[in-house]
Amino acid sequence: MTTPKGQESRAYTELVLSLLPDWPLDEGSLRDERFYWPIRLLKTLARFPHEYKTWLFAKHTIPNGDPPKPYSSDTEMCCALISEARCVRKEFWELRVSEQKNIYFLGVIPLYPEEMEFKLKKGSAELNKKLMENKIAEFLYQKRKRVCEKGLFGWK
Repeated sequence: MTTPKGQESRAYTELVLSLLPDWPLDEGSLRDERFYWPIRLLKTLARFPHEYKTWLFAKHTIPNGDPPKPYSSDTEMCCALISEARCVRKEFWELRVSEQKNIYFLGVIPLYPEEMEFKLKKGSAELNKKLMENKIAEFLYQKRKRVCEKGLFGWK
């Protein structure tokens, strides 16, 4: 990836998104966007740094369009947060290939619109705190609990 000055060592990154064991991955099911969208998301994110001559790393968020649209008809998730890979031990976060090359493994956490709005208003550290408190990781649950709600008097 094209990294900013001082981040050259983070030019190589692999993205991780875990699916439930019974997630349909046969050819027929993957013709249905309800099942294909996590794969499309990973492909889109993988192309993003090359198409825009930029990089992706922890705390970055990418919306699904402008304005963000749900990834499929059966989810309201519409944005992705790049995060530390939480479903694996820390030892798996980085692979040293050579003196000059490390590969980083980062998780992809699909977000609801309110979570993305919260991140934009309060920052990624605050969103990450809420995700951690609720044990949300790169393990995809189609209808997981939302960790941010906008109430009458602000964010909950």
